Amino acid sequence: MADLPVGTITYMFTDVEGSTRLWQQHHLEMRNVMARHDSILTSAVEAHSGTVVRARGEGDSIFAVFLRATDAVGATCAAQQLLLREPWAEGIVIKVRMALHTGESELREHDYYGAVVNRCARLRSIAHGGQVVLSQATAELVQDTLPEGVQLRDIGVHRLQDMQRSEQVFQLLHPDLPSEFPPLKSQDRGEKKAAEQQIRFCTSSDGVNICYATVGEGPPLVKAPNWLSHLEYDWRSPVWRHWWEELSKDHLLIRFDQRGCGLSDWSVEDMSFEARVSDLEAVVDALELERFALLGISQGGAAAAEYAVRHPERVSHLVIYGGYPQSLLGIETQEESEEREALLTLMRLGWGRENPAYRQVFTANFIPDATEGQMDSFNELQRVSVSPENAVRIAVEIWSQDVLDRLPKVTVPTLVLHGREDRQVSFEQGRRMAALIPNAHFVPLDSKNHILLESEPAWPVFLSEVRRFLGGPPTAQPSAAPTGRQPAAAERFTSAIQVKDKNVMREAYSLIDGLDSVSLSRFSVVPGYARFDEVTRNVLKDARQEIAEGLERPGRNRENHLFWAAPGSGKTYFVQQTVASLPGSINYLEINLAGCGETDFLSLLDNTDNDDGPCLCFIDELDAKPEETWPYEVLLPRLDAALERGAPLVFVMAGSSGSSIEEMKQRIGVRPKGTDLLSRIPGTNEHQIPAMGVGDRLLVALTHFREAGKESGKMVRAVEKLGLYYVAVTPGLANARQLREFAVRAVERIPAGEDRIKYDNLFSPGDLENKVFWSEAAPVAGDLVNRFVAVED
Repeated sequence: MADLPVGTITYMFTDVEGSTRLWQQHHLEMRNVMARHDSILTSAVEAHSGTVVRARGEGDSIFAVFLRATDAVGATCAAQQLLLREPWAEGIVIKVRMALHTGESELREHDYYGAVVNRCARLRSIAHGGQVVLSQATAELVQDTLPEGVQLRDIGVHRLQDMQRSEQVFQLLHPDLPSEFPPLKSQDRGEKKAAEQQIRFCTSSDGVNICYATVGEGPPLVKAPNWLSHLEYDWRSPVWRHWWEELSKDHLLIRFDQRGCGLSDWSVEDMSFEARVSDLEAVVDALELERFALLGISQGGAAAAEYAVRHPERVSHLVIYGGYPQSLLGIETQEESEEREALLTLMRLGWGRENPAYRQVFTANFIPDATEGQMDSFNELQRVSVSPENAVRIAVEIWSQDVLDRLPKVTVPTLVLHGREDRQVSFEQGRRMAALIPNAHFVPLDSKNHILLESEPAWPVFLSEVRRFLGGPPTAQPSAAPTGRQPAAAERFTSAIQVKDKNVMREAYSLIDGLDSVSLSRFSVVPGYARFDEVTRNVLKDARQEIAEGLERPGRNRENHLFWAAPGSGKTYFVQQTVASLPGSINYLEINLAGCGETDFLSLLDNTDNDDGPCLCFIDELDAKPEETWPYEVLLPRLDAALERGAPLVFVMAGSSGSSIEEMKQRIGVRPKGTDLLSRIPGTNEHQIPAMGVGDRLLVALTHFREAGKESGKMVRAVEKLGLYYVAVTPGLANARQLREFAVRAVERIPAGEDRIKYDNLFSPGDLENKVFWSEAAPVAGDLVNRFVAVED
């Protein structure tokens, strides 16, 4: 028997969730299952220099120890990944909860005793299957030396059974492991009593009195106003109350009634968008907030974005839900215009009446899934919030607001969320808003409601995403829909597949389910390079045109371009295909700065001195080698317009550091000659390429399926939807290079005479991944089997 370590060590306790039930239901199979469980955990422990003290010591548990806390973290992470991938017997799912705690050992008769051991066992008891939790002692030891891909999430202080001292608990996170679990099963979850709001007034720049309310404690979260509000009434409203209660649990929540409604002044001359932004500025100044998170709901999203553009130093995070960048006013159809005028007439005639029939038209669009009581409450909220005259004036103003040209100027971290079937503001508007804001993270929500209701599955998803974005503890998401409602296929994912990003699964299913045919040319930017989002396509088409024009101008002119591109966005391929699409002969030079020394870099740049025709020089990873002084000193003379050359020369430079082009420019600017380099790039020649989304991955896959088919003499005319779902949700198929190789292998497996790629063609015969993925995907996306997407060039 191996000697056990002594001194300060890290303890690891595990057990199988629901093992008693599994033994009762699958007695014959569980002996082999648990033998495999023991083997997986033991091998993970020993591979990370740990020692198993007791195997199966308490029921189906493992007790192990490590001299280094980092090794313990690595062991739990590896074990959970192996357990997740293991093809257990039919009907059996093994979920293991794990806990780590570090302290001084008390070793007697080849076993450990004392309070440290007990604390680790109690910590394990509050976790859930598949979850790894760490004590504060362990977290502090490993936080600066975590294995690659591993992060820790602070999930609060919890009281453990029979332990006098509460414990600050952390959860281990890894991209290949589930991250969302119900609240810990501790003795005291620290739930706050319902708080009461405090109401005060301030004065806007034009003398209008604005009423605002504060509630809760913590970092400030300011909400921009939206249609319509009344601080007292919506605090009690079953439509809004859950919003304010939840958001004030982690923050000092600040709301205010916009001018013309609620408790703010009703008799005002100016109802404009500019005035509403000024009201937001007035509330923030009255509270003397230096830095805060900003929330914009519906049309409040535009005002919040505008404030973030004007005051980026004060906004730490921007959250937009149900927003839109531009009204349809002026571009609407005749039918839409007539409908809008009819709604204004309804407001003028019946808004203030006791009979809610007029207001019900608006309520039905805002919350179509609401109960009768919720609809009645929202009808009344609208009546008490505003006069008929002001309702019309406010509606006219918000229908004409336009921040289309302002959104690209947002530089603060931004989260955009939108309901897929939102009847008040279309899903496309939310997608467009996210596409226009640099590096915004977009989260689709499965909802028809413009205001999320407490009972719908999208509500905890919204809370979890917002809390994670703002740095607070996430909200557990339910594994099933509420009683009485049959969950849609896109909602059933929570109890089925565990992938890197569950939002990807929702978006992938929704997109593929409604997709019957794809014409690749519709999405093409340049031949061979396509993007799903229209805004991104237009940005890249403009960049391509500017590059083309630069290659046609006289040789003494310089057209220097700077791209920020998310990793895996295909920037190199875009530049290559841009050159290939241009008429005439273009000399193309590609240099990766990260792979060059000074001599090599200078030698490669010398090739641009040749006057023989137009030349495009692509310099990738421009932001590499931050510790060196020579890169920009060597490059800068060639970016100068005074450089003699007989033919046009265009430099396209690209990097991926930071989260946006502005952040990358800041990093470049502090390096030697960095400011000089940036001065050689016109602002109109700065471009941003976002990461590939689900739609982009599908386009790339379909393009490669078609190309691989042509190369092998096969015409691919359709792809099974389940196969596309696999492509969309599999983390290992995240970039164009991986998808290309994957497509070639799939086409090779198509039988002679077949013009369709089926799901089984994606795998080699007997490939275990085929069976595992199918068994996990069937409850979620089983209805995609034997349904095909037609594809053409």
